Amino acid sequence: MTDEVVNELTQEYKLSKSSVWNRPFIKDALMLMSHSKCAYCEVKLDHRGSNMEVEHYHPKSLYENEVVEWSNLLPSCKRCNASKGSHDTKAAPIVNPFIDDPRDHLELKQFRYNHITGIGKTTKEELNLNDVDIQRDRFLISLTASQTLEKLSNLLEQYLSGNKNSTRTRNNIVRGIEILLHEAGPESEYSAIVSTTLLSHELWTPMEEELKAQGLWSQMMEDRKNLALSTAYI
Repeated sequence: MTDEVVNELTQEYKLSKSSVWNRPFIKDALMLMSHSKCAYCEVKLDHRGSNMEVEHYHPKSLYENEVVEWSNLLPSCKRCNASKGSHDTKAAPIVNPFIDDPRDHLELKQFRYNHITGIGKTTKEELNLNDVDIQRDRFLISLTASQTLEKLSNLLEQYLSGNKNSTRTRNNIVRGIEILLHEAGPESEYSAIVSTTLLSHELWTPMEEELKAQGLWSQMMEDRKNLALSTAYI
């Protein structure tokens, strides 16, 4: 946004209190930046539907001059936006996922976020990050990733033993790992949960080493694993 547009929308908000941030060019840009996910909880958003909201990191009710300041806008789901409400982030900061690394303030244990700093504690409490419904979603997606990895590991054992050494079996193993690594990437829903589950699983390292030994580990897989490492709580 140009300074002229920012000033125009800011003045409009001050006069009318209208939702000047709900412009398609603002929402589309935020969705692109976040891979269409809530910046706080990682749930997938649909800006054509009803669950995408433009969140003001510093609340607009307290800081009117930042109502369309680009660095103050985040894509959010209704739940996180409502939980945070008008919390004053200048008086008591929370993690800003576009600036901060959440892992500096929070740790993930058994599908719950525990705080390791004061900012992490405020973030966890203000956003209600350990909401029961979200914990259930994290558990289910983690369980699916674990079960898929275990099946692929078993299939690899059969391939190496000669029981199932067909090209089709080999391709299924490679494709399965590629899909898992994609689901652990930043563009996927709950990617932090999937990447943490995969990269901390006892089967992961032996399987990666065996795939490398068999010449089945590609540069694409290596790149995707490094992306997963950038979000994993390990």
